[in-house]
Formats: sequence, C-alpha cells, structure tokens
Amino acid sequence: YRMTCDGVMVLSAELLPHYPGSFLLDNASHVQERETDNSQTREVALIASVDNRLDFELIEKLTELLPDVQFHFHGWVQAHLRGVSARFEALCRHENVIYHGPYQNAELDTLLAPYRIGLIPYALSNRINRYVNPDKIYHYLRAGMEVVATPIPQALRMQEYVHLAATAGEFASRINALLSGGERKRPAHLGSRFHWSERWPSLKNYIAKLSAR
Repeated sequence: YRMTCDGVMVLSAELLPHYPGSFLLDNASHVQERETDNSQTREVALIASVDNRLDFELIEKLTELLPDVQFHFHGWVQAHLRGVSARFEALCRHENVIYHGPYQNAELDTLLAPYRIGLIPYALSNRINRYVNPDKIYHYLRAGMEVVATPIPQALRMQEYVHLAATAGEFASRINALLSGGERKRPAHLGSRFHWSERWPSLKNYIAKLSAR
C-alpha cells in the first residue's frame, strides 16, 4: 500500500522513524471548550476502549488507595481479547468503580461535563502504548479537565498540560492534590488549541502539496 500511495500520514511522532518522509498530523478533539471548573467533585473519569493497553493492576490499587473517590468508566469492553472481561469484571466489583457502558463521540461534551479529572492509566509495558496519541488527552483538556496519565511518550511530550504518574501511589497523590485545590496544568483559556479546527489547515496544506507533485 505504501508503494502505491502518494503520501503517508502518522498520528504519533514515535512512528516517524518507521515511515521516513511521512507527515505527522497531531491528534485533536471536537469537544467545545469549557472553562475550568474549580468545584471538587470526587468523581473522576476514564473514557477508553477497555483492553490490554490499560494497566489493570495500577487501576485496582488506585481504587483501593482512594476508596472515597468514584472512578467512572465509559467505553467498550474488548471481550474478544483474552482475560480482558474477567479483569474488568473484577475491577467493577469495587464499590467505587462504576461502568457506564459505551458512548458515542457526539456525546462527549455532555458526558464529560460532570468531571474535573480525567485518567489515562496506560500500561508502560505494552508496546502499542509507545506509539499511541490518545484522543482522550485532547477531549479531557477541551472539556476543562485536569489530566493524569502514565508517562507514555505522548504524555511526556504534553507534560506542560498533563500530570504524570507512573504508579498507583503517584496517581493517588496527584488526584488528592487536585481535589484539594492543588496546582493545575490545564490553561484557563484554550481558544482553538487542541481542536480539530487547528489541525484542519495543516492537513489541507499537506494534501495540496501532494496534489502539486
């Protein structure tokens, strides 16, 4: 396919060395900007495909470290993957874990409105996570939320806006600090930052250059 294509576009900077000459289009969100809310609801969100990219052990320890915080999951359980359903069902037995089921992207503005903190607890040992550029980072930020993530490459690149945490203890510490009014990283005003309207001109320019060859 690459031999017959006019160009190659990648979503993650880590993929550039594997696709020489490719075009990097950073990820973004369609969510409308919401002002940061300083209320301290003790509910945190995780929107995700529930699969082996998640660090189930870290999440389970985190729910035990913060029994007074509710962890709300929204997304699809990849039941065809070995062990995923059993691990997620075990996680949902914790009283402070609530699973809301799958969602549609068009619902995200409303779905994320109650939350102030969004989690990205991706397993550092999973090879796929070296190359992901999760759209949930952008959705959370556009929705006015603080983001706490494991130090996958994309989160490291965005640490100006993202709180990094490698262990359940560090996640608990970051969440507690934010719930107590601690230092926030999400800017007060984003404008078009992280929105697809900011990415679209770059994509149009790339396609125009390909057409001009």
